[in-house]
Amino acid sequence: MPRGLALALLSFLAALGLPMGRGASAQQPEGAAAIDARLDELEHLARPPQASEFETEFATFRRSLPAKATITHARADSIEALWHHFAGRWDEAVSRYEKGLARLGQPDSEPARHVQGTLLVRLATARMQQGRYDDAVAIARRGLEALGEGPPIARLIGHNTIGASLRLRGEAELAASHYFEAIELAVTNDAKKYLAPLWLNIGDIKSFQGDFEGALEAYGKARTQNESLGLADRNSHLWNCIGETLRRLDRRDDAVAAFERGLAIAERVTDPRSIATHCRSMARLATNEDRAEAAWSWSRRALVNDEAANNDPGIAESRCQFAAACLALERYTAARTALATARPLVERIGTPELGAEFHRLSEALARALHLTTEAEEHAAHRAELTARIDAASSSPGLVRAVARGELRSARLEHRLATERAAMSRELADAEARIFRIGAIGTTVFLLILAGVFFLHSRQQRARRLELEGLIKEVKTLRGLLPICAYCKAIRVENGEWTRIENYVRERTEANFTHGICPTCVTEQLGEEIGSLRSLPGSDDSIRRPEDRAVDRQQREQ
Repeated sequence: MPRGLALALLSFLAALGLPMGRGASAQQPEGAAAIDARLDELEHLARPPQASEFETEFATFRRSLPAKATITHARADSIEALWHHFAGRWDEAVSRYEKGLARLGQPDSEPARHVQGTLLVRLATARMQQGRYDDAVAIARRGLEALGEGPPIARLIGHNTIGASLRLRGEAELAASHYFEAIELAVTNDAKKYLAPLWLNIGDIKSFQGDFEGALEAYGKARTQNESLGLADRNSHLWNCIGETLRRLDRRDDAVAAFERGLAIAERVTDPRSIATHCRSMARLATNEDRAEAAWSWSRRALVNDEAANNDPGIAESRCQFAAACLALERYTAARTALATARPLVERIGTPELGAEFHRLSEALARALHLTTEAEEHAAHRAELTARIDAASSSPGLVRAVARGELRSARLEHRLATERAAMSRELADAEARIFRIGAIGTTVFLLILAGVFFLHSRQQRARRLELEGLIKEVKTLRGLLPICAYCKAIRVENGEWTRIENYVRERTEANFTHGICPTCVTEQLGEEIGSLRSLPGSDDSIRRPEDRAVDRQQREQ
């Protein structure tokens, strides 16, 4: 999953804990407080890791409700939807949210409208997770309209949902305006726990726009907010964002320090997924600096932690990164194993960008092992995925734009690192050969090896030239041609006869222009030319060649 979409998912799941409007008392004056308390308990159970206890408890509570408690039933539908929401069952969540809205119909009381607005806001987040960003924006705006000046936290989540959907549609400026609306509501109503995710989203937008200093400022506010609430353990991902931004600003030492601080937090809270994220960032930094051994070590550690977290997208990315490090170190067996195990994950859950990177690495490995056919197959797959990525450039999706930008940046960085590594290896090999040149046996061996490679290179070049010649040959004339002995017409496949000019023109790129050879001039136009020669002042061009030759000899004498 792209980083922007993962951040949006985390922020929304964290933000779904907004309190529902208290409307049960309007229809159940007796025991309303107890019902509200029980609904709060069920909402807590709907979230991991207590979600396994939710289903039985909820069914018991639902059976105890009177049928006429419309608002309470609507709130219960919302909590059941939230249970599906946290489990990633978006279709079921949408169904339950819509069921609760249908129960309310056209609410005629303020508490009912507040419940309706909250249901709409939550429904918008589920629609966003389904990729229906236009619907999510429209539904969230309806929710804000129903909320009016009602619960500020619900309105905050509404603006946050609209901002996230607009981000995913590529409308970064408009998304930022809704995020700032949400930040203002959070500050005004002392809802500080929502500020860090909001500033994190602002930082991502500024980073996408190239305002890295502004992104660092926003990330810093999010980090400070978590620390002020005693939630410093949540800053692991923020330190990774800060490190990536510093890396783009070429502040290498600061980036390393940020990654190390985030990694220390992830290790302290025993979060293997965050540990893997930081290790991948360190591996990427090491690759850019042509430190292949360090990149290999970091990517291997990232892979171990992704596997411990059962993070399939992270496993696919880490295996590709590990294979790239193995290729740089010429450990082809390990690279082949990593790519082979990554392939099913890439095909099942990978993005086109990750697929293109996988096929690029597979192509490089195949060429290193002189597997020409396999390399060409991977090159074709990579070209197809690259075309899909380029075709998506007409879509304004922010996630796709970020993914394309990061992919192109990674390609350039990897290409530069590969060229540097190749130059370093060539220099090292040259120095080693200088020290070994004194031994006659070594010299002979190198000459034989050079000869073998030279012959192999010549054979490959000759084969390539032959194939290029075959490709350039468009149409040829082969075999026996049935031709008329008199008019020279050609008999074609269906038995018809055609002029030789048409036959050749249709099967080759040749065309015809007509003239008369000297023999035919004499045979066909002999009498006319003779009469023309007898005329005084006739042009020398119509005389016979032998006559012109005699005249030329006489003039020379």
